[in-house]
Parts: sequence; structure tokens; C-alpha cells
Amino acid sequence: MKNLLIKLTLITAFVVACNTVSAVFSDSLSTYALWHCDATNWDGAAKTTPDDNSSGRIAHPLQINITNEAVMMPGSPYGGSYLHLDGTVQCTAFDTYENDKDNVSIDLSFRAHAFPDAGKYDVLISTPSTRIYLFGNVVRAIAYDDGANPHFITSSKTLSLETWYSVSLNTRNSNNQFELIVGNETDGYTTTLAPSADNLFFVDGMTYVLLGWDEWVSGREANADLDEIRIETPGIIFTDIPKDMQVCPRLLSTNYANVKIAGEVYASGYDYIIAKVYRESVLQSVLTQALVYSAGKANFNLSPSIKAELANYDFIIALLNGSTEEVVATVNNVVAGDVFLVNGQSNAVAQKQVGSANGNQGQFLRSFGTHHEIPSAVTSDLNWHLAEGDLGFDQGTVGQWALRMGRLLIEGTGIPIAIINNANGGKANTFFQRNDSNPEDIDTNYGRLFYRAKKAGVENNVRAILWHQGESDGGYAGYHEDGITNLYNAWLEDYPGFEKLYTHQIRTGCGVDQWNVDLRNSQRLLPDKFQKIEVMSTTGLNAHDGCHFRYDGGYELIGRYDAALLLRDLYGSSDITNIEPPNVDYIYFNDFAKTNITIVMRNKTDDLVWQSGAENYFKLENSSANITGGKASGNTIVLQLNGNVTGNNGLTYSGHSGSGPWVLNGKGVGLLTFYREPVANTPEPSLLLGGLFLGLAFLRRK
Repeated sequence: MKNLLIKLTLITAFVVACNTVSAVFSDSLSTYALWHCDATNWDGAAKTTPDDNSSGRIAHPLQINITNEAVMMPGSPYGGSYLHLDGTVQCTAFDTYENDKDNVSIDLSFRAHAFPDAGKYDVLISTPSTRIYLFGNVVRAIAYDDGANPHFITSSKTLSLETWYSVSLNTRNSNNQFELIVGNETDGYTTTLAPSADNLFFVDGMTYVLLGWDEWVSGREANADLDEIRIETPGIIFTDIPKDMQVCPRLLSTNYANVKIAGEVYASGYDYIIAKVYRESVLQSVLTQALVYSAGKANFNLSPSIKAELANYDFIIALLNGSTEEVVATVNNVVAGDVFLVNGQSNAVAQKQVGSANGNQGQFLRSFGTHHEIPSAVTSDLNWHLAEGDLGFDQGTVGQWALRMGRLLIEGTGIPIAIINNANGGKANTFFQRNDSNPEDIDTNYGRLFYRAKKAGVENNVRAILWHQGESDGGYAGYHEDGITNLYNAWLEDYPGFEKLYTHQIRTGCGVDQWNVDLRNSQRLLPDKFQKIEVMSTTGLNAHDGCHFRYDGGYELIGRYDAALLLRDLYGSSDITNIEPPNVDYIYFNDFAKTNITIVMRNKTDDLVWQSGAENYFKLENSSANITGGKASGNTIVLQLNGNVTGNNGLTYSGHSGSGPWVLNGKGVGLLTFYREPVANTPEPSLLLGGLFLGLAFLRRK
């Protein structure tokens, strides 16, 4: 426990320098009280434990109640002793709390021997403006505003008896937000954020701090051990600072990212603030800004630049007083790179079915926060993680095909990649829509993704969005298209920098009827209606179980095919042959008897492959003629019919569930399914015009 140190230097919204949720704390001029609980003194009237005021500030010893004494017990996990409360004792520090505590941090470690009954409170620490309680088997804190109205924040961390935990409560009224961190090294730490009071409550004369009891309500004495108790006002507040492992969006024009380090210094006596920038542990640069104090604080704004490359950057931020340097924050493993979003149904979740994708993991492929449908799970994780492909709802999970895609982008560009996935299986498109009155509505899927993107600081720099949804839209093409149109327009507003939307055409299975192709055809035609949309097929993938995909031959190929399009569109790759799905352009009868049909693809460089049996998935609508065979050459397919056609209502290609046969291009990308595509009686007009011009030239030569 001595080494349970968590840096809070990485909260984008606000950061308190040198604040920890568990450590052997050191005193500073910004500290108001620091009790190590290692010794007792007799002041002539009561037993106390001393306040560590080694910085030279005024000491505030903690009085142990005279008649019901708290006991100092040896064996602290921090070394020395700890304060034992048995549910009857009271400890008080007088003349400790001062006015103007709108920005305050309270830290302590505790071990509960008993929890209060459900709905009841036991006090760990109480000040005039804030309280930290045991509330059942969780921690709850309260901050009172200047009208004495309570503002609650409750940690989701479930506690165990006889286990040491650390708690940190931070009120930051310049941000109208406060923060509660609870945990330990073994079980991990949970961070919870909530709106705070505009101004904290204070009454002249109420300057005490209470441990283990409540001055207003009896029966709230804690049965717990306490240690390393600190109250301080921050010497520095960061309004901007990166987090460990953050991916900072690069500027495409320079291939560098500007890293924001800004805030306010409250501690007096400092001349400069500096930021040391290390690349792979080697010092690269030092940025310095003189501190000019006004109204008790000095603003600062530093903006070091880092290159988008496969290298980690570290930052050490320090205050200078003459030649004395005091480190106030450290940030590790920051990179510059590109950001992508993923959303949709279960094939966008793309968790492990058979075979692992995590061989694609790497230190430069990252995600932010927790992918989850429970709002509290999303808001409690504001950290960066290595991207994870196999799990569903968890920290840093991006799905198998997205992980593979990210790995290939890194290999193809040498640029770090961040992917944030917020997909949710089995949902119709209405589930994913924006609450227009509150785009960050955390109770909506849209809001949870937007919340994560904003907390990651990437909402204005998303390069592309990848979308895989439609199985739960009941085959209704208009309904589906209206939904994706609404989302597209919302994304243009909330992610103004995004360059492309890549949609995946769904396939038969998982509620999709084989011959109900209207919705899928609508997906095929989206790029014709929206400039930024591209479409990728999911036919041609043999590793299909009727709904989802194995990794090999399934999600791995989706990731590969998506990466090829991204590398072409966003990074200028020259590998552009056969990376788009074959897409029908024109269909016609190629003989007067109408016994053969030619299908011409849009991409003239397609090198099509026909697998025997694929004819079973083509149908001439409202015709008695059946398709009995086919062949491919270049970018065309020729279908054979078992008779001549007297009438029809277009040609449909349905694809199917499971494995082949398929129509593929030269790199294995499957033909997009289509619905009732008209069949002309003649070749496409360009071919006819070409023949006409040749004929006229021949006549002129005659």
C-alpha cells in the first residue's frame, strides 16, 4: 500500500497536480492538514496526533476524544501506525478549515470493519462544505453549495470489509464539477465525476474537521481504520493536460500534434512553469513560461508539438522558484495519430466468436474509455487503453475487425491509431439516433459515443466513421435509409472533421431474409447519394455462422478490406486495384433470343472470379426463365438462362448465409447484393455509341 500511487495529472477536464489516491503524502504550502497517524502527543488537555507541517505552515493537530479515545495501532500498510475507530469514538481537528475552499482536495485511506445498514451513512471525514461517507458498501461524498444544498457523488466501486482502500475527493468549481476516486492496487480504481456546487458552503467560525462522526446526525460513527489523511487546496489546476497513453490528433498539414498544457498556478512564490518533452525517454525540448500573478493566481498555456510517428512522448511539468524545481505533473506515453469511430450492431461489436484477433494488439493501437451500454460504466472511465479486440463491453474494446484494421493502418502509415467503438448488438437504427436537444445525452447510444469522443478530446478530428448495422431494421429500406441519413447529418455537425463514412452492406442471416434485398440495395446505393459515404460488402466471407463471423476468414477479412479503402482514401495508397466491392453498373441481354445476360461492373479494373453454383443466388424477377450458369471475364459476368425471356422485373442478386459459392474480385472482395436492377435489351449506351462511331469511320473510309 505504500506504493499505491495514482496520478491525477491526466484528467482532461481538470487536473490537480501532485494529488494521489493513495500515497505517503508530503506537506506543501497548499496543504491545510496532513495526518500520518504515526504518533500521539499530550497537549495538556487531550491526546493528539501531530499534523505534518514540514513546509512551515501553521500546524493543525488532530485531537483524539478524551473520554472515548481513538487508538493508534501499529502495522499500517504505509509503515508506522494507523488510527483505529471502533464506532463510538470521535476525532476532531479545530481551527483547520479555512474560508474560500471552492477548490479543495481531501485524500485518505481506510479499512472498514463494518458497513452501515442499507441507506445509512457512516462518516469517514467531514468538513463544513464536504463529507465522505461509507454508504452501505460503497463510498458516497457530498458537497454543499453556498445555499447549503447538497450535491451527491457516489462511487460504483464495491467495497470489501477488512480491505484497505484509498479515496480522493476533488472539488473544482472553476469547472463546476467534482470527482471521487476509490480503489486500491489489487482491485483497481474507479473514477466518478458529477456536477459540483457553484460555490462551496462556508460559515464563519465553522473551521473544524471531523473524523469518524457527524456533528449534525448521531449514530454515524465509523467502525474503520484511517491513515494518510490530507486536506489541501491545489497549488496548481490544469484546465488542459494530456493523459497517459493519449492519442492527440495530428494536423494533416504538418504531421504534428499540438499538446495542450494549460491552467492556473495558485501557489505563490514561483517564477516560471516549464514543460520538459521526452521522446522515447530522451529529452527533446523544454518550454518555459514566466508566471504573472493577478488576484492570487497565474495563468499559463504551453503547447509543445509532437510528431505523428511510432514513438512515445513523455512530459514533466514543473514550477521553478529560483533554481529550485518542483515537479507538479508527469504524463507518459503520449502519441500523435489519427482517430476513427465504430458503431452499429453486433457485427460492429465484433467480439470473439471463434479465433482471437488480439495478435494485432500493439502499443500504438489505442482506445479511450469503456465500451458499454451502462452510462455509469462509461462516465467512470476517462482513461486511454491499449485497444482490445476479443471482448465485447469492456475497457478499450474495439472489436476484432476494427483491431485488425487499425493494425494494418499502422503498418501502412507508421502513424499511431485510436479507435473508439460504441456498437450495441440487436438494435434497430432508432436506438442509435441523436437526442437533438442534448447530443451528449449519456442515456443514449449516440450520447455515450459523443461523450467519450469529447472526453478524449478528438471530436473535431475524427478522420472516418465505420458503420455496420441494419439486420434489426426488418428489411425496410426506407426506414433504414432515413435512419442513416439522420445519423449522417448529425455526425457532420458533431464530428465536423470527419472525411469518410464507411458502411457495411449486411448479408443474409441474423434476421435478414435471403430474397428481401431492398434494404441491402439501399445500402449499396448510399454512395450515390452522399459524397462522403463508401460501402463495403460482406458477401464472399466464408467464416459466417449465420449471423456473426469467425476471425479467420471473417472479421479478419473485413478489417483487411476496410483498411485498404482507408489507405487509399485518407493516405494516398497506390494499391487501389480490386479493393472496392464489385458493384453493378449496367445489365443487358446480349443476344436477341434473350438467353444470356451480361452484367457490367462500375469499376473497369475489376478482375472477377466466378465460383460454380453462384448462379443459384441470381434471380430474374417475375420471369419463368431460370439462371442455370455463369462465367466471369474482366469486369463482366455472363449469366446463362434455361429459356428465352418474354418479360421480367429486373435482376436480383441475394447472396446467402454461410460459406460459398461467390462472385469475387481478384482480392476476394464479394459482389454487392442488388435488387431488381433493370435488364436492358441492348448493351450500355457508351458501347453502342462506340460501335456507331466505328461504323461511321468505316463508311467515310469507303
